[in-house]
Amino acid sequence: MVSSLRCKRAGRAVAKLILLPEEIRLIKGVIAHTKLNDQQITAIFSHLDRNINHREIGYIRKPTPKYAHAPTAEAEEVHALLARYRRLQGLARRIGVNPSSDNDLRVEKAVELMKSAATVYNNSTIGFRTEIFIVNAVIAWTYALHAYFHKHAIKPIYMENGKPKLTTEGQARYWDLTECLKSAKCPLGKGEASNLRYLLLLRHEIEHRLARDIDASVQPKVQACAINLSDFCEKHFGKEYSLKYDLDFTIQFAKLSMMSENLLHASAEVPCVVQAVNKLVEGEMTPEDYNDPRYAFRVYVVPKTTNNPKKADQAVTYAAAGSAIEMAIKHVERPKYRAGELIGLVQNAGHPDFGTHRFVQLFKLHGLKDAKKGLAIELGKQWFWYPEAVTEFCRLLADGKAPAAPAA
Repeated sequence: MVSSLRCKRAGRAVAKLILLPEEIRLIKGVIAHTKLNDQQITAIFSHLDRNINHREIGYIRKPTPKYAHAPTAEAEEVHALLARYRRLQGLARRIGVNPSSDNDLRVEKAVELMKSAATVYNNSTIGFRTEIFIVNAVIAWTYALHAYFHKHAIKPIYMENGKPKLTTEGQARYWDLTECLKSAKCPLGKGEASNLRYLLLLRHEIEHRLARDIDASVQPKVQACAINLSDFCEKHFGKEYSLKYDLDFTIQFAKLSMMSENLLHASAEVPCVVQAVNKLVEGEMTPEDYNDPRYAFRVYVVPKTTNNPKKADQAVTYAAAGSAIEMAIKHVERPKYRAGELIGLVQNAGHPDFGTHRFVQLFKLHGLKDAKKGLAIELGKQWFWYPEAVTEFCRLLADGKAPAAPAA
């Protein structure tokens, strides 16, 4: 990314570094979109074969006439640059260039194990891939949580009479994943913890009995488990541990259609072992807990006839294999209704006595404006309601969960 000119200084050849326009653009982008100081920016753009003085970064920051007319990189380009640099930092630790602590090693092992688990799971030619994923994922999460506990001066060790329990080799016994989840210091939310308890129960079941073709039945939990670990490591240990830059969408060889043989899995009977775990974990779950993407990440493909992607809920574009973007999902804003419009739609749906008073009582009583429910959005200090809100109001009215209409 850099060119050099040779010049004489004190009788010896000195390389004069000249920043290329693309580098200047990226440096200006880093300055504009991050809080990194000049020394940190210098570190990103320097290495053994070149040495950029931090004063040069200061000239770009001002900017001096030399750099005043150079364009500034967009925020997305800057984030991509920093992601690549963080991966370089991780590589430096793994090959021994930068020192790696025991805790760094725990996180690196957690990430590598999850990458291995995902690689196996994405290979449809391998049998028992869900079972292999679960075993590796449990070990990965155990390493990740141990790293979190050590980072916060918590020893995840079994104790007995004030002393550590020991293994047969005389080493301290560390908590297994179940014990990590029981700890009051466990940082996981309800969705992540439920996901791991589900996979642990499933692992215990498949250890002791034969499970036939459980892949399709637990795919949402597997997907959520991988995403959760990537988010957890990025949040608690740094962006260089995120998996989002390492794992891409798998290439599909079958066209997606309503006649696809692959879709027959959707109508197949759920294996008994999965039914048992579903009953244990999901039997008492609320709809909010069950639909939490951190518990199970589900993607629904709903056929809609439209030639205009702006009228669809999502526009999905597939690019050629090997291109920078393997698959892009563009979220398109759904239709929205004002309160009066929503009341009219509910009335037309079979509730003619539904008016403003009951509407206000109902959404306050059941917290229907909560962003987590995805039923409404505030724009310019005015609330708008999505089509799903009509269905929810009708359901509450039909179930008798709405306050009685005021007397005439």
